[in-house]
Amino acid sequence: GYGIVADIGTKCESQPCILLRGDMDALPIEETTKIDFASKHRGTMHACGHDAHTSMLIGAASVVKYVERCIPGTVRFMFQPAEEGGAGAKRMIEEGVLKLEPKPQCAYGMHVWPTLPSGAIGGRSGALLAACERFEIVVEGTGGHAAMPHLTRDPIVASSALVMSLQTLVSRKLSPLDSGVCSITMVKT
Repeated sequence: GYGIVADIGTKCESQPCILLRGDMDALPIEETTKIDFASKHRGTMHACGHDAHTSMLIGAASVVKYVERCIPGTVRFMFQPAEEGGAGAKRMIEEGVLKLEPKPQCAYGMHVWPTLPSGAIGGRSGALLAACERFEIVVEGTGGHAAMPHLTRDPIVASSALVMSLQTLVSRKLSPLDSGVCSITMVKT
C-alpha cells in the first residue's frame, strides 16, 4: 500500500479504534538554514513542519506502545505522504486505510504552529487551518511594442488585475465571522 499504517492495542473489532495521522513528505525547497538537522538532500526540505509531525507521531506511538495493555481498543497510526495538495490522503483512503478492521471511529491530526509558545496546544471546533485547491485560469492576449500599448491586448495587465481581484474574493463573498483565505501562489507566462 501507500504510506505507513501501524496499529497498537487490542485490534478487536468490538472495541474502539482511533486514528492518529501525521504527514511525512518533504517539499521541493532548497534548505538554507545551518541547523544541525537541516536536510542533507539538495532541493528538498521539511519546510512546513512535516519532520516534526512525523516525530510527534512516532513519539505518540512510543507512548501508546508503553501503555498498550491499559488501552481498551486500538490506536491506528497513519503516516501520510504527499500531504501538500491532498493526493496522499486521497490515495490512502482509496486503498482502504479507513476500512481496515477495526474501523476507526474518529481521526486526529496535528500541525505545528510557529506563533504558539513551546509546549502549548491550540484548537477549536470547525475549520482551523487552510486547505489547498488548485485551479488554472488562462489569460490570452496579443503582443506588441511597449511604446504602443494601445495596440495590444496586454495579458500582463489583465493577469495583474485578475490576481488583485482574487485577493478581495474572500472579503466580498464570506461573512467576516467565517474563516477563509485565497492566496495566488503562482503565475506562469
